[in-house]
Amino acid sequence: MTGITSLPPNLQTLLAEASQPGADLGQIKGKLLKEINALPPEQVGSILKFIATQGEGQDQKMLEVPGSNGRKDAGGANEVMKNLNAQTVSTDIYSVMALIQKLAQEQRNTARTLRDSNMEQQVTQLKSAADEIRNAAQDRFVGAVVQSAMQIGSGVASIGAGVASAVQAGKAASMDDSGLKQQEQKIESMKDQSKDFANKSTKELESLAKNPFVEPEELSRQAALDKGKLDQMDKDILVLQKKTAGDQKTFDMAQGNLLKSADRASQFGQGASGVLNGIGGMVHASQERAAALHDAQKSERETEAKVFETRSQQANDFMQQMMDVIRDVRDKLSAIEQSNVETNRGIARNI
Repeated sequence: MTGITSLPPNLQTLLAEASQPGADLGQIKGKLLKEINALPPEQVGSILKFIATQGEGQDQKMLEVPGSNGRKDAGGANEVMKNLNAQTVSTDIYSVMALIQKLAQEQRNTARTLRDSNMEQQVTQLKSAADEIRNAAQDRFVGAVVQSAMQIGSGVASIGAGVASAVQAGKAASMDDSGLKQQEQKIESMKDQSKDFANKSTKELESLAKNPFVEPEELSRQAALDKGKLDQMDKDILVLQKKTAGDQKTFDMAQGNLLKSADRASQFGQGASGVLNGIGGMVHASQERAAALHDAQKSERETEAKVFETRSQQANDFMQQMMDVIRDVRDKLSAIEQSNVETNRGIARNI
């Protein structure tokens, strides 16, 4: 609170009016109270102290006894006594001081109310900051839970796809091709039989040809029978070969389909895993952003709480300043009263 060397003109005018005989002090008090309340808060204390100091000086000067060292002859004392009345002894300095004390007390009460309000606001903002911390923690927890759930789902999808792929591949590997092998063995056996029969038939026909008792017609008939039998055996072998080739093709297709199914299951597992991980990442990022916003709001609440704390401290300091003004006023009134007593004693000694 900085000191001042003079009052504002409007306050000087009101105090001058209060010093005039017959002044309406009630109306002047109201005007003075209105003017002081309109002053900036940081100037109120200095103005009140200055008014108190000026009032004390005016009162002492007004009650000063004429003459050297406050002494004069009895005639001068009588003249002074004639002039002492309710209007000249004091320009209602006590009322002015009481007004100053009232103003200081009102300012102190206002500052107390402001301090309490700022403290409540500070507590509210700090509670809001704590709520924002809890909200941020909740958002991060939700994001972490969702992301973990998606990762678990991704793992389950991968495992399921792996199992399905393994099952299909196992089916393909375990397909029974024993029938095909038996057919191939039968074809080889039939070829051997056909070859053996052809060799046997050739030897028998050669033997018959050397036999003079065998007619050429018989030899031709036997050769025709053997040839028909060989042709039938070749047809049977050809039919079995075609059937075996068809069965092999069907087997290969079935096995290929199983292997393709295994590959598709593996690819589906990888895709599902990627999708779930992506969803989890998006949800986690969204929750993290919400948590970051709560962190920002928490910082804003803490900043606002700091502002209210500063205002509360300022109000508290202003309350102390007004308390100092009240003490100063009381000290001034005590000094004025003491001065009046001493002055009256001096006057009495000069009578």
